[in-house]
Amino acid sequence: MSTPPNVMDSRYVDEASASGAQRFRHDDRLYASFSIKPVFDQFSSNEKGRPIYLDKEFITIIVPGDKHSVVMRQARHQDRQRFPRQYDAFKSGHAEQQQGTPLGLMPWMFPSRVEEYRFFKIQTVEQLAGAADEVGKNFMAFQADKQKAKEYMDAAQRGIGSAELEEKLSTRDRELEELRQMVADLKASQEQAAYDSVTVTGSGRDVTEEEEAPDAVPDTEN
Repeated sequence: MSTPPNVMDSRYVDEASASGAQRFRHDDRLYASFSIKPVFDQFSSNEKGRPIYLDKEFITIIVPGDKHSVVMRQARHQDRQRFPRQYDAFKSGHAEQQQGTPLGLMPWMFPSRVEEYRFFKIQTVEQLAGAADEVGKNFMAFQADKQKAKEYMDAAQRGIGSAELEEKLSTRDRELEELRQMVADLKASQEQAAYDSVTVTGSGRDVTEEEEAPDAVPDTEN
């Protein structure tokens, strides 16, 4: 009589799929979940001149209570057969897959902004650069982000590296900020000058007739 496999054995977690259907009957004791993760595409990256990632299905298998028995890798066809319920649940909420340069790789893109764009299905630099302008009503600084995405793609096509592009964008931003500060200083100076003019005019006291004609000679009797 064969001994049933020990589900707590970490080797079982990732070997069951290679040992026949009989071992699948113990999979209900395992925690399994599928997810989408970006995988670097070397060929497309070389071709496009910028980092290109492909969304791939990954599987995580965990023996409950055993933190050392964790498997995370790219999903195989047999995994989908091995955990059909988990895979169906995953597919029902993660049907679309993306291809391109993830927004999270951009040094000028904050993580919070990445999540905001993700909610509206904008997950790559390519999608942001091609997004319709009316989408901008949902975001702060959308036009600036879109312009940076376009410049990044243009720079990639010309062979400009990310570091060089970031420096160019930073220099442009500094120059724009300096220009804004100059305009603000000029406006403040003009407002101060107008205020000083009103203060001087309004502080004058009434002038008497004698003060108006200080050189007048008084009448004398003949």
